[in-house]
Amino acid sequence: MRVSVPPHELDRTWKEAFSRAIQELPASDPLAQLFFEEREDLRVDLEDGSVREIVRTRTCGLSARSGSRLVYLSSPEPEDASRLVQALTAARPELSSAGCPNKDPLPEEGFAPESVATLRMLSERAVRGNPIRVLASWVGFRQRVLIGRPELGVFSDLRSGNRIRLEVRIELRGRRAIAVSERALRSREETALDDLADGTVRRAEERLAARPPTSGETAVVFAPGVGGILLHEIVGHALEADTILARSSALAGRTAVVAPRDVVVLDDPRRGRASWRIDDEGQEARATPLVQEGRADGWISDLRSAGRSGRPPTGHGRRSSFHQPVLPRMGCTFLAPGFLEPGEVMEGTSSGILVRRMEAAAIDPAAGIAFFRVTDSDRIRDSHVDVPLEPFLLRVVTERALGSLDRIANDLAFDTCIGSCVRDGQPLATSVGAPTCRIGLAAVVA
Repeated sequence: MRVSVPPHELDRTWKEAFSRAIQELPASDPLAQLFFEEREDLRVDLEDGSVREIVRTRTCGLSARSGSRLVYLSSPEPEDASRLVQALTAARPELSSAGCPNKDPLPEEGFAPESVATLRMLSERAVRGNPIRVLASWVGFRQRVLIGRPELGVFSDLRSGNRIRLEVRIELRGRRAIAVSERALRSREETALDDLADGTVRRAEERLAARPPTSGETAVVFAPGVGGILLHEIVGHALEADTILARSSALAGRTAVVAPRDVVVLDDPRRGRASWRIDDEGQEARATPLVQEGRADGWISDLRSAGRSGRPPTGHGRRSSFHQPVLPRMGCTFLAPGFLEPGEVMEGTSSGILVRRMEAAAIDPAAGIAFFRVTDSDRIRDSHVDVPLEPFLLRVVTERALGSLDRIANDLAFDTCIGSCVRDGQPLATSVGAPTCRIGLAAVVA
């Protein structure tokens, strides 16, 4: 971070500058605001215990917005706040300068010792004499933001998140297999690392026996956490307010019941690995029901879409960088837990698939159709787990998937599959969660 004075002194200086500058913003414009961010991103990659790459990205920038106009500066000083507002109100976009983050290859020693040590510990626990290859990654960020609005004042938020990814590759008797595990990192408890390493190695060994899946429609049981990816795509994206207002959502605005009454889907930005307390427009984050009582009537809104729809903003206005426009974005989308024990979800499934890990491949909210790349799964026969399956595509139709979501367990888990959500070219760290659950209708595209 570009910080040469104590953080509390820096905060006070910037807040004072913001308090003065926002008085010059158009008070009649509900979208007028100042936004400042300092951000540091870190990625560390190890291969078989040796450092392959360490990359740190630093970003510092300031922007001012009014209506559809946006001006910004990289590497600003506090006194630039008033200057930028003057440039905004004078409509002089030539004073804008693009903030280009610098990617710096950094030496291993003297930087990020905690991440390197954790990954080495994880790699050592995975190997333990096994004839395998291990790739381990640490991805983390720290972000400090200030938001100033004429009618509300100045707000600040601190955001951070770390995650680790472990990939184990194994080859035995001419067969190859890969297993991947991810976890939001909140502690370095050694037993947690042991469990992650042992479980990933064991799963790679099991996957040596993987068989091709059978094409066609099938029931699908999702392991804890994994079903959140499904709901992020087919529910969350369909209920982002700008998508609804553009009439590009097959789910929104329907009066019919779309899911069983006990299905509750929420988005709560305060939860998960990359939470926020206030959004990038100064709105307080809160839990927003998206599906409840069988109906999909929740909206994920920022200030602009809330103003157009007449609905209140939900604290979901986010931007990937200070020089990007704000969009309504998901924070942590999850399925509320049910009352079944995990083992009961599979009961009555004569034939189906247990999905342990998958990634979103494509989603068309207007058509209500999504494709997912399933990278780790098992066949289900007579309510029991059978052999592992090779990777395949899963085709899901929103209406049929929600309508057949009939069994939900009580083992809610978050961030067992972790990634970034990209909208309009803006990547954003998001979280998902779900208990073990089952949908009755999806299609395997082998």
